[in-house]
Amino acid sequence: MRTLLRKMIKPLVVICGPTCTGKTSLAIKLAGEFEGEIISADSRQVYRYMDVGTGKIPHDFPLEKLKKVDSTYWFPSPTGLGEVPVHLYDLVPPNANLTVVDYARRAWEEITSCWRRSKVPFLVGGTGFYIDVVLGRSQPAGVPPNPQLRQGLEKKSLEELNQLLKELDPQRWQAIDQKNLRRLIRAIEVASSLEVRPLKPRNDAILEVGPLSLGLTAPREVLYQRANLWAREILASGALVTEVKELLERGYRQSAALQGIIYRPVLALLDGQVSAEKLLERIQFDLHGYIRRQLTWFKKREGIVWHTITEEGFDKKVWERVRSYLNG
Repeated sequence: MRTLLRKMIKPLVVICGPTCTGKTSLAIKLAGEFEGEIISADSRQVYRYMDVGTGKIPHDFPLEKLKKVDSTYWFPSPTGLGEVPVHLYDLVPPNANLTVVDYARRAWEEITSCWRRSKVPFLVGGTGFYIDVVLGRSQPAGVPPNPQLRQGLEKKSLEELNQLLKELDPQRWQAIDQKNLRRLIRAIEVASSLEVRPLKPRNDAILEVGPLSLGLTAPREVLYQRANLWAREILASGALVTEVKELLERGYRQSAALQGIIYRPVLALLDGQVSAEKLLERIQFDLHGYIRRQLTWFKKREGIVWHTITEEGFDKKVWERVRSYLNG
């Protein structure tokens, strides 16, 4: 039985927080209950062929139950009432440059499509910058590539790039993958540009209601433990290494996406630069750093109602908040 008695015309539910807090699983359940659809807000899940290492598809998920149509995946609803679509997966190949502006425009297309069809859009993910841009809280710079600057930056060490970005834009430095050379260079390119052309906010359509922003969190050690378990599972299954091998066969070795967390250590393994015994340790170390950066980013954002996933009945509290919000 449907629980939705919606009075709002243009609602938007945001579910955010660090990795390994079960955001998508909870969102699928909520979307099934409240006639909703999910818009992914994850800067890594936008890439095709990268499913296991991005958490797009759980390693133990029965693939025969998964339906994919373009950039939308359809997952069975936990309620047993049909399927729940998750949009904005597989937008581009791993070697493509998808800007946050590109992402935000696609996100708004999906949000407005939900409204036209009387569906509730759930913006779900751990990439805080993506969420901020969609909600109009951050203004991305429309900065074109600067080949001359890039040439100079490519000669610098990882430590030098981190120090430079830290001086130019401390907030972005805290949130970025600090071991990803290409992302560091692009961030410095944007931060050092004098020609900043902001994207006009697109949140005017929801000002009359305002989004409901819900955050999932847990004590840091719990998050580390959950991340460690997930890393062990995807390595033990062999799915992650298989995925990276397939990406290499497709010709994506030099893509920026493969230089990010999870994938970079596996490349090192396949190149003989790290042992199988050390691989898990490397992945877990990177995940812990990623979690810290996510916590730092979201901590500075106002208006997020936080729920601790280790507290008994937290999901029922989230459900009640969503129900109250949608009922106006």
